[in-house]
Amino acid sequence: MTTATRLDVFDATVHKTNEWLNDVMDALSSRDQHQAYAAMRATRHALRDRLTVEEVAQFGAQLPMLIRGF
Repeated sequence: MTTATRLDVFDATVHKTNEWLNDVMDALSSRDQHQAYAAMRATRHALRDRLTVEEVAQFGAQLPMLIRGF
């Protein structure tokens, strides 16, 4: 699925987010984006609860904008 907003920053983060979701779907042997998103979200929450504030900030800075915003 391709979504073009004509704004490079948004197009880039949509593309990167879809890449991440595809990687998670591959790891889960699934084609369900909702399942992949739920797995990614649960993982992020588990990490957030175990990392220091500084580590969470560093980790978040490496995430695509859309995933960071979730």
